[in-house]
Amino acid sequence: MRSSSLWVQCADVEAAKRLTSYLRSVKAEVLAEVELGVGLG
Repeated sequence: MRSSSLWVQCADVEAAKRLTSYLRSVKAEVLAEVELGVGLG
């Protein structure tokens, strides 16, 4: 899972940057919870 990548394609470059940043932070939170053994649901 750590080697996964993500990108956002959007006509609005600034919106794409914000969305990519948000999604990366969500991914980091999920990975941290997985390492702690926290269930997703």
